[in-house]
Amino acid sequence: MLFEVTLSGVTLGGMYALVAMGLTLQYGVARIMNLSYGELLVAAAFAAFSFYTGVAVSPLVGLIVVPPLAFALSFVIYRVLL
Repeated sequence: MLFEVTLSGVTLGGMYALVAMGLTLQYGVARIMNLSYGELLVAAAFAAFSFYTGVAVSPLVGLIVVPPLAFALSFVIYRVLL
């Protein structure tokens, strides 16, 4: 049980660190605080969850498919709006 709790904590902390690094990188490069970054992250998480529950795709396959799609959508939004 201790291993599961530790692994869960490390995973959650890693996700928080990735979100913080993404916001810092975006603000540092463009000097524009893009608050839709969090919304896109939540949309990608819901997409991965729906792949897992609705389509019964393995979470690892969802991890391979969803982040590139979220990146592409984010890039399109960046190019169109900025």
